[in-house]
Amino acid sequence: MVMLLSVLLCFFPLQLLFGIFGNSLNLLVLLSKHMRSRTNSLLAATAIADMLFLLAMTPHYMARFPGFNQKQTDGCPKKQLTEGCVTLFHRFYVDYKMNLTFLANWFSAASCWLIVTVSFERLLAIKMPLHARNSACSRRMCALLAVIFGLTAALTFHHNVAFRVERLPWAIDEDSNDTLFRHQLIPQQREYVQSATIANILFVIVCPLALLIIVNFFLIYYLRRRHQFLKMGGARAASIQRTRDRCTSESSDSSRSRALGSGRERMGAATTPLAGERRSNASQWSRQMTSSQRKVTFMVAVIVTSYVISHAPSAVLVVFMYFQANHPITELTFYLTLLSNSLVITGKVANFFLFCTSSAHFRSRLRNIVCGITSKHRHRILSQTKLMSIPIVDRANTPLPAPGSWHDDHLAMDTKV
Repeated sequence: MVMLLSVLLCFFPLQLLFGIFGNSLNLLVLLSKHMRSRTNSLLAATAIADMLFLLAMTPHYMARFPGFNQKQTDGCPKKQLTEGCVTLFHRFYVDYKMNLTFLANWFSAASCWLIVTVSFERLLAIKMPLHARNSACSRRMCALLAVIFGLTAALTFHHNVAFRVERLPWAIDEDSNDTLFRHQLIPQQREYVQSATIANILFVIVCPLALLIIVNFFLIYYLRRRHQFLKMGGARAASIQRTRDRCTSESSDSSRSRALGSGRERMGAATTPLAGERRSNASQWSRQMTSSQRKVTFMVAVIVTSYVISHAPSAVLVVFMYFQANHPITELTFYLTLLSNSLVITGKVANFFLFCTSSAHFRSRLRNIVCGITSKHRHRILSQTKLMSIPIVDRANTPLPAPGSWHDDHLAMDTKV
């Protein structure tokens, strides 16, 4: 268990680094001028929510390191945490721990619902491709984002008001998971906390997971249905074209002249390669559609699987802790909570790779932006180098002007003026 704790604590800085860096690249591309759409706006909001979630989780992991909790002075015992030797960070963390928990749960819930909304938006793009969805900053989009963030904040708000901090009079061993302060549930808020916990289980864990599976299932269904429809339409058009070619090649009128007959033969010979070229283009287009369908199906399966793996353990643990609320938290529960939180953080970091870098258009746009920034920086450096490397005239080797020439040139300039 101690080894697991050490691995998870050392793994979090890498998760934080990749999450902040990846979501920053997301915002750089998704908020550019040529990438503004409703889906990209939702993905940008998801990236912001994931970044804020990672920042809200950072103090929880910092509090697990002894250096952030105890002052490194001579008067403080090294293996005991006493009230006079705690750091300012430890006091801040204890006083605002539940507020940080509220922020982490809020941004996590908002990110989950934004992912469901992105999947629903993609379903609409497949089902109704002619529906206008290019308005990135419309009133409906702003209202949708406000509703998502507002409702998820209301669902997780009970962390702010349902607990109080109690100080313990004795010293605590540094190696244990205890602290000098405890967050006790306010008795008057017990029913509110129970109702809010049930609402969290239903609307933050169960509903997003079920909707994500259902929406992506229908996305694959409509994608295959459209592919079959287009394939049948292409086969019908090819059959009609073959019938026309056969009628053209077999129609010969014996009462007409040889010149007209030879002209028809040339026309039939000319239409045959054209029909073959059309059939070849249709088959190539069908192969491209099949390949695109396979890629979309694979990515949808990866997105759903990643979400289930990263969020299902946390959901099971929350339900278990709800029914075991009257029992004290054991060491096993503590480590399971830490492991489930690490899986949720990994899922938030994976959103960057699943929703953005898997798109060839996103990668191309990111490459163009990075190359543009690099070229501008290189051009600025070259321009500064040119300004700094102006040649200096060697006065010793410069011939002096003839006597009176400078005076004549000066007078000539005055005359022109």
